[in-house]
Amino acid sequence: MRSHVMRQFGRRGILLVLLGLMWTFVGVGLTTISQQRFSADNDVNGGPLQFLDDYTPVIGGFWILGGLLALVGGFIRKNNPRDDYGFLGLSVPVFATFSLYLWSFAVNISTDGVFGRPNSWLPAVVYFVVFATVLFVARWPDPDDPHLPPEFRSDVEGGLR
Repeated sequence: MRSHVMRQFGRRGILLVLLGLMWTFVGVGLTTISQQRFSADNDVNGGPLQFLDDYTPVIGGFWILGGLLALVGGFIRKNNPRDDYGFLGLSVPVFATFSLYLWSFAVNISTDGVFGRPNSWLPAVVYFVVFATVLFVARWPDPDDPHLPPEFRSDVEGGLR
């Protein structure tokens, strides 16, 4: 079973499918659950960041689109080893969300806590680490990829194990 899945998707394809599913679920959550993510609780009738919370379903749409791109990239990876658009789909929504949380924290600092969220630095750090991890993994070669030279493949004699 494991070898069939590896031959079908490869390690990078499996990662694209799993993260694509997760990104899609995050996007569905962002589009359906309304809450104050970027603006302070007292910003309900205005404030420079209220529009971000009002348009959170748009941000959720980016997550869904990125997840679907990753899913497509993972499922067709056997026939098309170019999976850069799948990893692009994974990285863009994470970077956008990181930027929005960082912006919320910067606004909170610059307005002495009147606007923004004081604790939004923590999700900014989390999303930055996820973004950096996706970019780091996107550069790894897949040792099960038949397009790699034999010394870098795990399925041939003398290759990586």
